[in-house]
Amino acid sequence: MQPRDIFRPKTPDVHIMPHGQQKSKSSKATLPILLWIALGATLAAIVGFTVQTHCQTYQNQIQEVISLMQQGKTATAADLANNYLASKNVCSEAEVSLASIAYDAGMQELYKHPELKGQDAVNQWQELEAKADLHKVPKASRSPMTVFTYSYNSGIWDLAKAAFIEAWRQGLIGPQDRVAISKYYSTNFNLAYTLLDKASPEEQRALQVMATAAAISRAYEMPQGEAKHYLETRFGKDQTSWPQSDENDLVLYKVTS
Repeated sequence: MQPRDIFRPKTPDVHIMPHGQQKSKSSKATLPILLWIALGATLAAIVGFTVQTHCQTYQNQIQEVISLMQQGKTATAADLANNYLASKNVCSEAEVSLASIAYDAGMQELYKHPELKGQDAVNQWQELEAKADLHKVPKASRSPMTVFTYSYNSGIWDLAKAAFIEAWRQGLIGPQDRVAISKYYSTNFNLAYTLLDKASPEEQRALQVMATAAAISRAYEMPQGEAKHYLETRFGKDQTSWPQSDENDLVLYKVTS
């Protein structure tokens, strides 16, 4: 790449000396001018090198990953998007696009596995959130209420519970959202019932979650009574003999504090 001809130095004024010698008035300025020209050439070379190594838009690769998503190959799509993200010369816009696809593909793959136990699903969600934050994926495109809805429909109760609490913490829902709270009650009851039904070693946790479901139903005056019925059948109607509910649950704490 050739340097632009920004200016052309004027021809120095020349005076005839008595003994036929010539002396330029601009002789002192000649060296600085040459230095500027040399600097310009250097910058031009740098610019040319930069243009040759410009960032990659990955348009074809993004379309490839989207196609995999449309085919339901979410695990492959997530892996491929993450591989492209590992490139050091990906353009910023392409980086966000690839990271968004990687997040969506990862979450869609997660919803396919209701067999994930306990904190495993929650940990995977949090890892995907951390990667999305790293690549500046807008939070508006990954609402915890969306995670709650999908995980609820998939029967991943631990993830649904964690996502609902996060949405509550962010102020996306509150005590006035009775329909959503009703689903949160069901989330707790289903989680507890699933753990107890499988003779899980986490029986104490399961009973606490069941007691929390009963406490939410009572605090919000809900018609649902499955959790209460279970506890009455197992421990009697004296609620002082029931397992302790989770007093740190934000949904329960908000309405009882």
